[in-house]
Amino acid sequence: MAVVQIAQLAEGLEVIPRRRQEYHGVSVEEMDVEAILARKPQVALIDELAHTNVPGSQNVKRYQDVQDILASGIHVITTMNVQHLESLYDTVEKVVGVKIRERLPDSILADADQIVDVDLTTEDLRKRLETGKIYPKGLIETALTNFFRSSNLEKLRELTLRELASQIDLRRRETPEEESSVTPDQVMVCLSSRGPNSEKALALCIASGREAQPNWYAFYVQTPSEEATAIDAQTQRLLSNTLTLAKQLGALVLTYKGEDIADTILRFAREYRVGHIVLGAPHFRPFWKRLGEIGIF
Repeated sequence: MAVVQIAQLAEGLEVIPRRRQEYHGVSVEEMDVEAILARKPQVALIDELAHTNVPGSQNVKRYQDVQDILASGIHVITTMNVQHLESLYDTVEKVVGVKIRERLPDSILADADQIVDVDLTTEDLRKRLETGKIYPKGLIETALTNFFRSSNLEKLRELTLRELASQIDLRRRETPEEESSVTPDQVMVCLSSRGPNSEKALALCIASGREAQPNWYAFYVQTPSEEATAIDAQTQRLLSNTLTLAKQLGALVLTYKGEDIADTILRFAREYRVGHIVLGAPHFRPFWKRLGEIGIF
């Protein structure tokens, strides 16, 4: 978002001035944690959670500043990018080819009361970059041809959806059974990385009204042959678009790794008390027969 747009949205909000600190003869601005603690607002908006503070600051990382602010009883709304998660460091380097220097522990994300995925299509994000809404003009071309390549952005979007699904799954498991709204009539739509069958299955679910259940799942099984580093760019785009569509339709999008697709689907269905499984047209009979023999439809 352009600086002008941010300034317009921030109109009417109190802004706590940054503190200045000298580093190697250069005056650097940083968030003033002490001023925030002294002001003690109900909620503080803090950007760039993975930011590294200038040497000499009370904390090395901004997420540590946020922890101090939270400990004082102040609520925090903050932002981060998926590539900064510590557990994804190796994966990001493999699929994007970039070493991420600023990282934060996954426990920070797990401790959040609420996670909101702010999702843009690859085309929209690149357009914002091209029009100067992210970086100054002198950095735009370099960014477009390096980190912000379409293939990189597609892979990062997929990582985001998977991480969000993982967090949803974790929180659901931690919810006491008596508080859970899960019913035996829950629906899962099985997604594929290839062909139109996944979109047809989603359309069938919507047409039948089954998506009106309290929870319905869009479920993708990633086999070893479909690791992010193994599938081609076109398949990657198809999968990313399908997962995004499912999310937009209101599904809880979940990705599980497994060598046996049918077995992984059935294990999930039993554990989550799924009463209806929606599949696209099968590519071979044994997979369909295995589901039919179990009696889950």
